[in-house]
Amino acid sequence: MVFSLLSALSGLIWIVAGPPRFAGAGRERAREAALRGAQWLQGRLLQAREEGRNFRFRVSLADRLPYLEIRWEDTGLWERYDSGENAWFRGEGPARWAFYSTKWHTLSPGMVLYVFSDRESSPAAVAFIVISPACRVSVVRQGP
Repeated sequence: MVFSLLSALSGLIWIVAGPPRFAGAGRERAREAALRGAQWLQGRLLQAREEGRNFRFRVSLADRLPYLEIRWEDTGLWERYDSGENAWFRGEGPARWAFYSTKWHTLSPGMVLYVFSDRESSPAAVAFIVISPACRVSVVRQGP
């Protein structure tokens, strides 16, 4: 009888609260999303170089956003990497926009993106995407 009652109670808690969440799982998903975001950006840089197209990379310096986005200069179209809310990005640098130039194959200014595991409550970044002016994109666990 006691076992049945405890089983029913734990089932009710599972339904109301959802499955147990482990803090490490959220951080690991954010790191994986950071790697995919870095690969996406590196792919756009290579595409721009091959096609001779300039773009602007927009970064939020205040709010954490679950996506990265660029705007192609020739068409005005936006392209976005969406982390599916597995990672939240916030820029750190001198500007909200970085400009990619095909003539020099540079992204100016270089910047660091802080990657968080949630929108508001995580105080520390779980990874950093470092984007150099020479278009090198890397993901590191320790801040610059």
